[in-house]
Amino acid sequence: MILKHLNLFFVGFCALLTSCDEILFVEDISEENVVLLAPLSDTEVNEGEVLFSWEHLKDVEKYHLQLASPNFENATQILIDTLLSKRTFSKQLLKNEYEWRVRAENTSYQTAYAKAFFRVVESDEFAANLVVLTNPIANYTTNMAMQELTWQSAEDATEYRLQIWAPDVAGTLLTDEQLTATSYLATFEEGTFTWQVRGQNSTQNTLYTSRILSVDTTAPNPVTNQMPADNSVSTEATLVFSWEREDVPGSEEKDSLFVYTDEDLNNLYFKAVGNKKSFEKEMETGSYHWFVKSYDAAGNTNTASSTWLFQQN
Repeated sequence: MILKHLNLFFVGFCALLTSCDEILFVEDISEENVVLLAPLSDTEVNEGEVLFSWEHLKDVEKYHLQLASPNFENATQILIDTLLSKRTFSKQLLKNEYEWRVRAENTSYQTAYAKAFFRVVESDEFAANLVVLTNPIANYTTNMAMQELTWQSAEDATEYRLQIWAPDVAGTLLTDEQLTATSYLATFEEGTFTWQVRGQNSTQNTLYTSRILSVDTTAPNPVTNQMPADNSVSTEATLVFSWEREDVPGSEEKDSLFVYTDEDLNNLYFKAVGNKKSFEKEMETGSYHWFVKSYDAAGNTNTASSTWLFQQN
């Protein structure tokens, strides 16, 4: 309620100004409703991989998904409690009763939860089979845009359906292929993607089995050394190394600090990972050469920074 009053205040204040370009408003989504697509309330699904999905709402940044067993009022387990930018999520579930719910959120507002109760049941039919994904491994991060997606054959399956979903909030379907092979060569742009496969025959489908794949082909930005300055002299017992580098969106980046005792960089004095672009170290008397090189979780690396010399007294 306070945020709504603030928005009204800014609207009135903005009317007194010649330009309001720099005043930003967050849309109030609190009266909107999330529409669940599957599983719907009072439905039964076969045990295995269960795919949760819901419709996209405008002006939403994240969706808060929760899953309880047997329900939220008498929960013995909270199996899922996560924030998502996409509008699908999958999880392996055993025979039991469950309740799931989703609400939409942005920086200032949130909707009420939409919820549904469902049962997971045993099945001896083809639909209960699982397609076992093999490569890439789950939650794989890579700097290679081209990836071969592979899976094991499912009993009695005559073909497979492969889907690749984009990382945007709306959950855009990028690839939807019917295949007889158990592999598919895909080229990805940068981002985090969900890929999933199900088995099919003339009468039935299995549930989808899914994995997350992150692609990052951009190297970290160059590093600029800060302290200790080149050709400087330090008398501090504990020396603070510092540098600057602008982060690149994507996989996690780390900076490695290298300190040598010789100009040819043959004698490594120490190597360390610097957190927040700095590192502290008690130094012995001597001359040292230092530089920083950055890496990310996908395997990209930048060119090492300039090598600077300092004297420790």
